[in-house]
Amino acid sequence: MTYDARRQGKIKPPGYYCRVCKVRKLRDEFPGKAEKGRVCKDCAKVSTGERLGMRHQEEIYHFLRQASLTDKTRERLDYLKRSKNPKTRELAKLMLKVADIAPYKKGRFKLLSEMAPDLLKKLQDLGLAASYDK
Repeated sequence: MTYDARRQGKIKPPGYYCRVCKVRKLRDEFPGKAEKGRVCKDCAKVSTGERLGMRHQEEIYHFLRQASLTDKTRERLDYLKRSKNPKTRELAKLMLKVADIAPYKKGRFKLLSEMAPDLLKKLQDLGLAASYDK
């Protein structure tokens, strides 16, 4: 196992990647049942509903970084708007408003600061957008 082989991606680092906490851990930290889903022991203790809520919120955060918010994305946000998790619902409604005002990434924050400064302020409070000055 040489440095060049690892750098070229031929040899993977040891262990598995946990889908929930986004950390590579040793194989011992994964229970036998959860190896298929690649969820570590610590994250397996968290309820399924909480894990699903975390995944949905990550998905919404990812939508803000997308180049354009398409109709398919809006349909998904519409579905997430009806979620049982209140934070997921709030984030989905907020992202739908952003999609209506600025569907394209280029100049999105500038457009939001001009047309909907209160919406930009909410995004900043949630940590979705860095502070933006004109």
